[in-house]
Amino acid sequence: LFPNDIEDRVKRDFLPGLPWPDVQLTDINITDNVVLPAGKIDLTFQYPPNTDLAKPFYLSIAFRLNGQIVRRSYIQTVLTITSSVAVANHEFAPGHKIEAADVRWEKRVLPSTSRPAVNSADFFQNRKSRTRITAGQILTEDLFVAVPLIKRGDSVVLLYKDEKIHISALAQSLAAGSKGDRIRVVNVASRKELIAEIVDEKSVRVVF
Repeated sequence: LFPNDIEDRVKRDFLPGLPWPDVQLTDINITDNVVLPAGKIDLTFQYPPNTDLAKPFYLSIAFRLNGQIVRRSYIQTVLTITSSVAVANHEFAPGHKIEAADVRWEKRVLPSTSRPAVNSADFFQNRKSRTRITAGQILTEDLFVAVPLIKRGDSVVLLYKDEKIHISALAQSLAAGSKGDRIRVVNVASRKELIAEIVDEKSVRVVF
């Protein structure tokens, strides 16, 4: 296999499997031909967990002959990853709750894949900024924290539903949480503690 053959395999078989629609192979450091015995040759690709693919990394290429690995190479690889992401329209102070006018959507080269960029407006629901954000900054998920829908001590409606019965009762939360979180609650009438999933700011659903 010549270097160009391996590069073509990377473009054909590795890049399309990445979770971004626009990924370009900027550079791959293949300098030598790979000589293998005759047979059916396949290449498989791996990289370590938590690898930042927006920065230079080593791509592990396994050369398989008739299904068996006969050689493995670690090749320095550089990708350019472009995606539509949320960008701050202006500076945000810590604790700011994002509105539609606060962001714009732009196609940008990702500076990092270890810090995922926000790519959906739904992400901002029930979240606020963790720190100060500057105008023009790409908004990444780690810049935001969830805003609790329910606080400890809040009165909530406890819902129970199965195929035959639907029951609701008054309960009190024993912990704070956001939508989808599971918290402990106490049934006001029976004083029994239960685990419930937060549905919205007024109601929780019994889990068990």
